[in-house]
Amino acid sequence: MLEGARLAAVIQNAKIATVVASGATCASACFIAFVAGSQKFVSATASVGAPGAADRFGQDAAGETPAVVRLVKELGLLDAIVEKMLTTRDDDVSWLTHDDLRAMGATTTGRPAQAR
Repeated sequence: MLEGARLAAVIQNAKIATVVASGATCASACFIAFVAGSQKFVSATASVGAPGAADRFGQDAAGETPAVVRLVKELGLLDAIVEKMLTTRDDDVSWLTHDDLRAMGATTTGRPAQAR
């Protein structure tokens, strides 16, 4: 997560757009960097996951706001997605829907894969 936070600072300061390409998976530290983008693009066939921030009992650690949550809030992440992080164990990922991604300002590109 530390490297994701460092990369997020560079992305935010340089006002760089972030992209999750077709078929790619972006989770945990990648998600932190993705959130920092001045513009966010995600392929309809990509998967994006926010890191969990709850301890094994489903609570935030020691009643304090986890560092990853403070960071994404500083980056402007929506409270609804922060809540998903806080209800997901810290050893898991909360996979976001395309509605979640649109709500956080991401533009979906391409077309979803068709079921066989």
